Amino acid sequence: MKREDPSISSNYELAALLRSYTAPGDLVVVFDDGDPTVLYLAGRKGWHGFFEPNLEQSLDLEWKASQGADYFAGDFISCGSSSAVDCDELDEVVSQYPAVFRNENFFLVDLTP
Repeated sequence: MKREDPSISSNYELAALLRSYTAPGDLVVVFDDGDPTVLYLAGRKGWHGFFEPNLEQSLDLEWKASQGADYFAGDFISCGSSSAVDCDELDEVVSQYPAVFRNENFFLVDLTP
């Protein structure tokens, strides 16, 4: 069984950020390619954002917001040359929404109107 090591886990850091900035009933879209670890560690429910060529279309944040999604969260650590996700494309999507939290590693944006 895989266990998250809090001292080296970006999943743990993102989950801690979600626990700090969102309420237990909030629904979150997590940019995680289908890995439920962040949602589990944060004690939140929601959707996964997948790493696909047309990022904005694959995330479908407008539809997820219409279904109750409150936030979109993820990390910039997993994008770049070793990933299918282009950092500039991810930044462009993230920049379309009001930032709740953002630094060089993580983002949390508000999807509510």
